[in-house]
Amino acid sequence: MKCANCGEPTAYISRSTTAFGEGDNLIIVENVPLVTCRECAIELYSAVTLGQIEQLEAHLTDLPQRSIPYATFQDQEDPALAHMAEVVV
Repeated sequence: MKCANCGEPTAYISRSTTAFGEGDNLIIVENVPLVTCRECAIELYSAVTLGQIEQLEAHLTDLPQRSIPYATFQDQEDPALAHMAEVVV
């Protein structure tokens, strides 16, 4: 499949578990279809998929609930990240 981003024939349909929103509006959706490119690593959701995600977000209270462990990453100064950011720019 041709990638819409880089034009290479290295795109394929995959499925992932993806988090949308944040805080009290965070929703984790399993088995979400998306197009992934092996060449440029972009991940693209279709408009139909995003519309379905919006519908799920609109009806959070109707969705099945399960408890999952979670953590919030605590930033610490990392000189390697600053160097990597300089290299990319």
